[in-house]
Amino acid sequence: MIRILGFIIAFLLTLAVNGQSPDPRVEEVYGTSFVEKHEGANVLSWLDFKAKNGYSFETVPTEKLQELELASSYFPNDTDWSTPEKFNILKYTGKHDLDERVYLRVPGEVEVLIIYSHDELLEQFKASSKEEK
Repeated sequence: MIRILGFIIAFLLTLAVNGQSPDPRVEEVYGTSFVEKHEGANVLSWLDFKAKNGYSFETVPTEKLQELELASSYFPNDTDWSTPEKFNILKYTGKHDLDERVYLRVPGEVEVLIIYSHDELLEQFKASSKEEK
């Protein structure tokens, strides 16, 4: 009886860990079939991490904003800039060097969108993966 109960608990814990859904912004860009196909794979974990941690918004003096390109040039017209949770970095269409950050002016705001370099984001991803183990 105890073995059966232990098996059921282990099974439910496995379902809970593996059944975690990725950030909805991943599915918004890549689609349901992609997410289902790659469930539990590193690529999905990476995209989820990038959607949540791949960027930040910083307030800067107005004079510094004039030097930057407008972020909306690299995102669809329906991009929601209102909160970091609604903003989808996975929709970025501009050039992005592996080892350099991208700085863009947020439309209608005194904020800069900072897109972290692939290299620094990968370092953070690896560190967070080690912490989870």
